[in-house]
Amino acid sequence: MTEVRLHKLHIDTVLEIVRSLGKQGLKQEEDFDWAYHPGRWDPMTGDEKTYVNFNFYKDELATWFKLQHGSHT
Repeated sequence: MTEVRLHKLHIDTVLEIVRSLGKQGLKQEEDFDWAYHPGRWDPMTGDEKTYVNFNFYKDELATWFKLQHGSHT
């Protein structure tokens, strides 16, 4: 499994990416999974930025995805 982390994306943008993956024939829980982590304030570590993790079960899918969305890494 290969993780690709994208930063500073609004949840609407993330959902559009997930929909586009489905339209391209990829299946969640079979080809990829994702988890959205909204930004928040942590009193111990300070400001935690918004990010989303996409986990791909095939390395070639992760490479392809990062080429498309790498500007947000």
